[in-house]
Amino acid sequence: MSGLFGRKNSGGEKTVAIVDIENGSVGAALVRLSSHDAPKLFGETRILLPLVSTQDVRTLAHETEKALHLALAHISEVASRVRTHEVLASTGEVERVAGFFSVPWASMHLAGGGADFMPQMSSALLDASHDILGGRPLTMHPYGAAAAHGATVLFPQEAPTILCIVSGETAELLVIDRSALKARATIPVGLHTLLRTLMSHGGASAAEARSLLALTPARGHAGFAEPLAHAQSHFAREFADVARPLLKTAPIENVLVVAPQGAEEWFARALAQPEHDGLADLFPEGSTVRAMRAGHAQPYLSAHAAKPDLPLMLEALFVDQKLGV
Repeated sequence: MSGLFGRKNSGGEKTVAIVDIENGSVGAALVRLSSHDAPKLFGETRILLPLVSTQDVRTLAHETEKALHLALAHISEVASRVRTHEVLASTGEVERVAGFFSVPWASMHLAGGGADFMPQMSSALLDASHDILGGRPLTMHPYGAAAAHGATVLFPQEAPTILCIVSGETAELLVIDRSALKARATIPVGLHTLLRTLMSHGGASAAEARSLLALTPARGHAGFAEPLAHAQSHFAREFADVARPLLKTAPIENVLVVAPQGAEEWFARALAQPEHDGLADLFPEGSTVRAMRAGHAQPYLSAHAAKPDLPLMLEALFVDQKLGV
């Protein structure tokens, strides 16, 4: 099985624009790569997509393209301001663009680290990047490759791991063993599924539903216990149904959850409760479920926003490895 990751070159510094095209948001940032320092993230932004009542791909694509333009316009403005600085001018010179696509915009290959990209969305990035950032070289990558690279760097383990990447409308399950992708699958349950449950069955507003997930059960779930329990059980059941055949590829004792900020612990807790349907006999005794948080990536970056964005951090580490100087 081929590895997911390449090697760095040597010498100099350069700035790369990274764009994170998810199915619930679009993020973007500039990252300064250096042969003698850890990557520096700056100009980070994340545009949340509207929480619509249905999972319509056409509507989702339309809203994603709008958010993509807003995110690129933001980092373009940041780069422009930096170029006017007498000392930091070269930092604002964007050398290339790296786009990262989550499902359904990308489907990872099991070998070679590549992916098939949805033409509509890859064309949208190409056009928007050309119009807003100019004719910079553009590379496209599946977000799963960046998350898997981050998992091997932040949580080096001997045993294979199921990486559960939760996005707005879906969750992608990757079986990784060191730098190799052994198997993958997706489930149609994501952050927005949970938010819709809290809104329809708990009477919460969209903003209230988002904030609830960051609270521990003891601090703020009163009145929402039933819809939260229902949503956790639903997510665990979907996970178990899809993960079971993946376990045939290798004995797996670790689950690592990557989810939108504020919700990562909630999704990890859903998979750590054996009473949920199908989970009790899925993993051997002693297995672990943990959430990957921005704090885990912070030591590997020399600069980042005051409110760190984990996907952008993982993508910065990935481009430092693949496109670094």
